[in-house]
Amino acid sequence: MEYHDNKLCTTYEECSGGESPIVKEGTLRSWLSRGLVQYARRAKGRGVKALIDVMTLPKETQKELIRRYGLPEKPTLKAEVVEVARDVKALNYFNQYRYYNGQGEEQSLPSDIILEYTLNASVLNVLIQEEKRLRAMGNKLNNNRTDIGGILLSLSEALRREYGHNLPASERRLREKLRDYKKKGYATLISRAMGNSNSTKITEEAGEYLVALKLSKLPTLSHEDILEAYNYKCQETGWKPLESIQALRNYLYSPAVKPKWYGGRVGELTAYQVYGYKHKTTMPEKRDALWYIDGTKLNLYYNKEGKLATAMVVEVIDAYSDCLLGYAITETEDFQAQYRAVRMALEKAGHRPYELVHDNQGGQTSKVAKEWFDRIALVHRTTQPNRPQSKTIENLFGRFQQEVLKRMPWFTGANVTAKSDENRPDLEWIKANLNLLPRSLEELEEQYVVLREEWNLRKHHRTGVARIEMYETSHNEALTPFSEADYEALFLLTRSRTIRFEGRGLVLESGRQEYAYDAYTETQDGKLLVDFEWRLKNIGQEFVVRYDPEDLSKLYLYKETANGLRFERIVTSKVVVARAIQEQTSSDAEYIRYIQQADKEARLALVAEQRAITATWQVGKASLAPDPKGTSAKEREALDRRVDLLTQEKLQRNETKGIPTTPTPEPNPTAIPLSTTKQKKRALQPRGIEPAVAYKKDSLRTWDEVEVKVVEKVNEEPLIDLSYLLETKDDLKQRIRNKY
Repeated sequence: MEYHDNKLCTTYEECSGGESPIVKEGTLRSWLSRGLVQYARRAKGRGVKALIDVMTLPKETQKELIRRYGLPEKPTLKAEVVEVARDVKALNYFNQYRYYNGQGEEQSLPSDIILEYTLNASVLNVLIQEEKRLRAMGNKLNNNRTDIGGILLSLSEALRREYGHNLPASERRLREKLRDYKKKGYATLISRAMGNSNSTKITEEAGEYLVALKLSKLPTLSHEDILEAYNYKCQETGWKPLESIQALRNYLYSPAVKPKWYGGRVGELTAYQVYGYKHKTTMPEKRDALWYIDGTKLNLYYNKEGKLATAMVVEVIDAYSDCLLGYAITETEDFQAQYRAVRMALEKAGHRPYELVHDNQGGQTSKVAKEWFDRIALVHRTTQPNRPQSKTIENLFGRFQQEVLKRMPWFTGANVTAKSDENRPDLEWIKANLNLLPRSLEELEEQYVVLREEWNLRKHHRTGVARIEMYETSHNEALTPFSEADYEALFLLTRSRTIRFEGRGLVLESGRQEYAYDAYTETQDGKLLVDFEWRLKNIGQEFVVRYDPEDLSKLYLYKETANGLRFERIVTSKVVVARAIQEQTSSDAEYIRYIQQADKEARLALVAEQRAITATWQVGKASLAPDPKGTSAKEREALDRRVDLLTQEKLQRNETKGIPTTPTPEPNPTAIPLSTTKQKKRALQPRGIEPAVAYKKDSLRTWDEVEVKVVEKVNEEPLIDLSYLLETKDDLKQRIRNKY
């Protein structure tokens, strides 16, 4: 017996020949003719005998053959293991390959998949060369070899143990992979899961329709309503319906889609706080380079004829030292109080400040105030509206309250929005000990002066030097050969925890230091431009960060996928500009102007996209979109033209693809009465108040006002008229028509 194609075989003579045959010749011939026993090889002429597959014979016959002739030694196909050279062309191909995910976003292959595909391509190159060598040797010997497939499989398995590739382990499938690789090249190695458009459920147009449903105001649709309306639209358009609310939420709240509807649902200013660019600034290095002035509630009670009372205070601070320079206590924040506070600061400083900054609330907006502020400072400006991060004095007020004022028993507590009970006053104790409180506003002022001096004598949080000492000792005479792949492999460290990319950028903590980074693109002349498009799609996204400890000027961002890490982009150190205009260079000023303009353009582009989507899909009743805050008439005209252009493009696209854009029918949900608790919550929500104004009004309220009013009014008429909630639908429509 012998082995043929890894099968144990015997000949016709060994089974039925000799004086005592194992099987009679007629019986064996009958088995073969009826197919009960199979040939492993047919006779092919002189010298090539037919071979019978032993495993197809009856068990008794197999045992007798083995007993009489014994098992032959199974031959092993040996192939010399060769070194696999990395296919550089394959590496470049897979690095540049892009596909689209289920949300229609263009993505690159994960790093691990790129290495896996490159190794497979390199091994296939070796197998092809070995196949050519074996066939060439067979041609020289005039021998048509039939064992090449087995030899290549043996070589592939040896290379698997050596390099760890994942090519097929079957000889037939390995031959098919080789054949496809020769025809299609590197593309045959990419899994169908990478960029298979047939698996995409939400197309570009379907995604826009979902955003349009989310942006609907009249009516405002819940996620259940959106899912129902979308799946109904799928019957008309042929889109694939969504199966669950979770699938809908995953799409709408993905970082690339959320900016398209967020501003339309929660307000454009709120969205601006999340997605707007935020500067990283350095504080002044000299005294009097930058002063802030602002008014706030004086967080101490005093006894005013047997009743609790408090007042306002206007403070002027030096941004360099956090030193309180001048103040004025007043009943209301007006220009007179600001005048007294600034005059006190001027007398203490002995000269004018370089820059004075304030907000546009209080008495700063009058013509007299503007002219006066222009005279007392070389530069006079207001803070950017709706940006509390840009005012250092707001943070100082909070620290002043927590470190100094809070130690007084008659502390009014923090703002009414504070959640901690420790930040609220003990009104029971205060009312029981009114005789201990200051008995007049003048006495309260004397106490406040002592507390201000204590603040100035405390150490600065950044330098450890007393604030007043920092201020008095300062002087302002004016009244700063590896490849990229090898670099990543050898020198980059991976941070154990992911970092979230936020509106302020990405912050890496190393030791006791923080390093800020953001997404920039560099022009040919070396100028850095903020990549606003990428930022909008990735704010709120978690990234795996790799970095070089010796060079923290840039970070490499990766996204976690089911197949490993996928490289996303490089972020560089955030551009730092001086906050004080005195210390700004011309390039700093130019960069700030560029950011303001580019940030506004990105903001208006997002608004234009939202309005174009709403106009295209016509979801709900038509309503008037509010003008973006801080825009001129010329900018609003340009915005309207852009909305018209985008709307026409989307309508033309839908017409080309045969997608109907008929108005969506208004749903008629069953009216569900609101509970008393929900009615009160809705009634208490502020309507038509700007965020900054509402914040200012809340900050001026005290806890005694809130608690006393609730206790005293509980048995009287309701604090807020809830009768409008009981209107009929027709009455409500008529009231809305009259209003508009």
